Amino acid sequence: CAYFPIIFEDESICLSILELLVSHDVFPKRYFYPSLNKIKPIKTNDQCPVAESLSKRILCLPSHNGINLENAAFISSIINNGLAIYK
Repeated sequence: CAYFPIIFEDESICLSILELLVSHDVFPKRYFYPSLNKIKPIKTNDQCPVAESLSKRILCLPSHNGINLENAAFISSIINNGLAIYK
């Protein structure tokens, strides 16, 4: 349970939800951003389209023993409310 990743349709939605969560004192991480083929000193000319796409669209929600059902419901409601504008 080290990570609780969620994947969005595109990076703009991901960044919007990230900003919304932070404004409510919830601090997700973009652990898998950027894709490893894009970071120094590993950077290569190799194309990794799946990894590159996912790395832009994934957030890892807080996951630790201090998260209870109330916290999870609060975080879920923030995300659901934020996603409602994209439907």
